[in-house]
Parts: sequence; C-alpha cells; structure tokens
Amino acid sequence: MTGKEKIFLGFKIFLSVMFYYSGLTLLYKKIVGKIWGQNGIKILAYHKVNNEPHDYLGLNTTISNFKAQMKYLKRNYNIISLKDAINMLHSTERIPMDTIVITFDDGYKDNYLHAFPILKKYKIPATIFVTTNPIESRTPLWFERISNTIEKTSKEEIDLKCFELGRYAVKTESQKREATLEIVKQVKEFKPEERSCLVNFICDELEDKNKDNSIKLKNNNILSWEEIREMKEWGITIGSHALSHIILSKVPIDYARHEIFQSKKVLEEKLGEEISLFAYPNGSADDFNEKIIDLVREAGYICACALIKGINRKNDCVFALKRIEIDDEITRRIPLYFSMPVFAAEVAGLFDLLFLRFLRR
Repeated sequence: MTGKEKIFLGFKIFLSVMFYYSGLTLLYKKIVGKIWGQNGIKILAYHKVNNEPHDYLGLNTTISNFKAQMKYLKRNYNIISLKDAINMLHSTERIPMDTIVITFDDGYKDNYLHAFPILKKYKIPATIFVTTNPIESRTPLWFERISNTIEKTSKEEIDLKCFELGRYAVKTESQKREATLEIVKQVKEFKPEERSCLVNFICDELEDKNKDNSIKLKNNNILSWEEIREMKEWGITIGSHALSHIILSKVPIDYARHEIFQSKKVLEEKLGEEISLFAYPNGSADDFNEKIIDLVREAGYICACALIKGINRKNDCVFALKRIEIDDEITRRIPLYFSMPVFAAEVAGLFDLLFLRFLRR
C-alpha cells in the first residue's frame, strides 16, 4: 500500500466512524443520497466468507464481519433477489429507496459453511455465481492454485522471465501477497493454454504437492453439487460464472461461446431448473464487450453482472449490471469496530462524493 493509499484509507476510516456513530450515514443515504441520484438498485459482490489467516487474493470476508454486515443490511435496507431486481428494472414502477441485492462469485465451499447459515438466520435472498469446471473436477480455480502454492512455499524467489513476467520475491508474508496479486493480474491476460502452462510451472518450481489436478485443494474449498442443491432448495439462486473463469474477451469467440453456453447446460442438468443469471469472470470493463453480451443473450440468460462499481437504474443495460465489490480493505484488513462504519459508508455511497473522488486521484 502506497503512502497516498494509506492516507486515503485513514481518511475513509475517520470519516466513516464519524458519520456512522453519529447517525449521519443513515441520514446521508436517506436524504443526500436521494438528492444526488443514489436511488436505484445496489448489488453487492462477495467471494469468500471465512477466517483463514492468509488472504493473498483479497477475497475473504471474516465470518463476524459478514454476520454484522447482513444484520446491518437487514435492518436498514430493502434486500431483494437478483431476479426480482431485474423485474423491477424492467417495470414502470418506481424503485424503492435502499434496494439492495447480495451476490457471491466463484462458488467457494465457505459460502455454504459460513455464509448460508447467516443468510438463513436473517432470511436474506442471495445469488451464487458458480464456476462449473472446478465443481465437476474437484480441483481449485487457477488463481487459487497460484495463491496456495505461493503461500506454502519455503523458497525465497520465483523466476518467471521465461513467461516475460520477471522475478518475484516470496520469502515474507507481504512479499507473497504482492507476488500473488501481481502474477494473477498478469496471468488474467494469458490465453488458456499459456495460463495452464504458467500455473503448472509455478507449481513445479515451488514444489507444490497439489500440481496433480486429481488431488484436492486443501480444505476442499469448492462447493459440491449436494451443497448447491441444498442452498437452492432453501431459496438461494444459482447463476453461471462460466466453465473455467477465463476472461471471455481475451479468447476466440467460439471459446467464449462454449464457456457461456456449456456452463448453463451443466448447471441445468445438475440442478434440474433453468439457469438465467450470469456473471462475467473478473468482471471489469475490459473483460466483456458487445460480442460477449450478444452471446449471453443468445444463450438465454436474462442478465449479466460485471464488477464495475455503481448503481443500477431503469434503462440501464441489464447485461452489464454494476456491483459494489466488498473487498478485504473493508472485510478483513480493518478491525470490526472500524470495518462496519466503512462498510456502511461504502454501501450508502458516501465515498462517491466529489471531493473524495478528487482525493482518490
């Protein structure tokens, strides 16, 4: 984290705590948010919910934080399902203030073990976008293989110059985190064959005992079909996150078609119901385009979620739904006493004020 980022984070915490414990956060979302055009549907995006100590990818939300967040949202927001949100966006009726949707990406087992009981307790609807290949093969997602390999290694460095990436120190915890984030960021741009080759190379170089894809990842952190069916029966909606978490805009169109269509087919065969919701892997503005959107429509999905921050309003494209990613800055790296005020401010849109945008530059 750079000096400027630390200053900004400190300012966010200070402002959030001041607003939260004075009641101004709720006042802001009800009054200022309405005046500034905050009325619309906000979709939150989670990944993991667990207390594991290593979070090199920045995807974890601690169980206590998640429970506190769901309790807060249940008390202060109108939580609806994603399907109801789509119907609301298509209707002529006004969107109620403070409408929010909960989603999860990837399909981690801790969604079932830790998030699901909390969702049931507070009767909160949610959608889980699952990547189907890891469920079928019982193997980790490619970026999880990189992260877990680097976490467990006793080596001090890895040389990836043969892949035009450079050398990375992996001796300390901070070095491992930085190396993981940078390598995963670069590998997202690789073609599937290149990506597979690099991941296997990293596992070989760092002596990963799980390089054989038939061996399960530690803690078996991918959902099983039985767990998915149980959540579905309770009311959790299941959507597709493609077959292999490939960046759809980076592969040939036929490859993207297969990822989009086949994942839908697999889910429908396994769950015995129509799958109509999709989320783009990675989800940034560069990770999908009009051709990909056309494929998603053609496959029969009614919407698709990105990971671009914003609020969804009527007349917005439902195949590029905006979502607020709940990252580790809010959910893990800040103690609970501060993380709840920051979470509340983030969801209320407090950090979208013009002067905060200027400070962030």
